[in-house]
Amino acid sequence: MLYFLNKYIIILIYYTMENILSQTYLETVISEANRKEKFIDFSGKNIEGFVLSDCHIKVPFSFKNTRILGQIYFYNVIFEKELNFEKAIFNKTFFASDCQLKENLICKRISVKESFNFIGNTFRKDINLEGAQIRGFLSLNRSKIIGKANFKNITILSLEKKTTKIIGNFYFENAILNNANFKNLTIDGSLNLKDTIFLKKFSFANLKIKGDFIITNKDVLKAKINERKKLESEERE
Repeated sequence: MLYFLNKYIIILIYYTMENILSQTYLETVISEANRKEKFIDFSGKNIEGFVLSDCHIKVPFSFKNTRILGQIYFYNVIFEKELNFEKAIFNKTFFASDCQLKENLICKRISVKESFNFIGNTFRKDINLEGAQIRGFLSLNRSKIIGKANFKNITILSLEKKTTKIIGNFYFENAILNNANFKNLTIDGSLNLKDTIFLKKFSFANLKIKGDFIITNKDVLKAKINERKKLESEERE
């Protein structure tokens, strides 16, 4: 009986390990797909986490409904095609720095358990974070978003750790934003738009922010003042 039990445990461990995609496996698949210009689809898979740096990805990625167990790290990567992480679950940090995304970044209804940290990236098309659930902070500092930014229904909660606490802030400093929708946001910390330039229309509605709302752009301040006056006049009526 003990023999069969041990054998079952070994098979179970092997099966579990076999179904978690490794960094080495991902590198092989991505390299081959890039060479043959084929679509890369990791939808519904379990991935141990991976790093991409100093490379040029010519094909679209799909990580829909994927569970990423470790950290994802992108540095100095050019993505020619769409990146789709819809409903993906990130057990660790999702980090990207100094990357160029020439098509859409789709992160609708993702769940991130240890911060979404995007710094100094250029988005040529749209970025969609609608319905994202993030523990820790969300940062898009020094981003340049040429398309539309969808931030509707985002929830950012603080992350409690054994020795520290990461406040659930939304950092969007020193950025350039073309067209944005800030609606139905719940933020445990602050919303920081310091020195961010809005090129076209934007809208703020239904924001629940426990911390500060930091803005230095005069046009945004003027819009907020006019909005407040309108609300006050409606209340008097």
